[in-house]
Amino acid sequence: MFTYKGARNIDALYDFVTEGYKSALQDTIPPVPSMYEKTVKEMRKKFNKFAKDNEQLQYLLTDFEHIISFRKNAAAGLLVMGVIVGFWLGIIVSLLAFGKGNEKKVKSKSKKE
Repeated sequence: MFTYKGARNIDALYDFVTEGYKSALQDTIPPVPSMYEKTVKEMRKKFNKFAKDNEQLQYLLTDFEHIISFRKNAAAGLLVMGVIVGFWLGIIVSLLAFGKGNEKKVKSKSKKE
C-alpha cells in the first residue's frame, strides 16, 4: 500500500499508478479486524442507536470512544481510580449504615446481662 498525496485528477492518478508509486512512501497493509474489534464495533452501533435522541449521552459516548481509541493509559488510569474510589465509598457507606446499629445491639446485650 502506498501513500498518495498528489492531485485528484485522472492524469495525476494515472501517473502515480504507472510510475509514481515507486518513489512514494510504502505503508503496511492493516490486518483483518480481530474478533474483539468486531465485537466493539457492534457494541458501538448499539450504543449509538440507543443514544441517538439524547445529546448528552452522545457527548459521553464520543468522549469514551476517544479515550478508548487514543488514550489507553488514561482509560486504564480512570478504571483504576474508579475501582479505588468505589471501594472506599462502599466502605464508608457500609460503616455509616451498619456501624451505629451494631453498637446499639452490643450495648443492649450488655445491659441485659
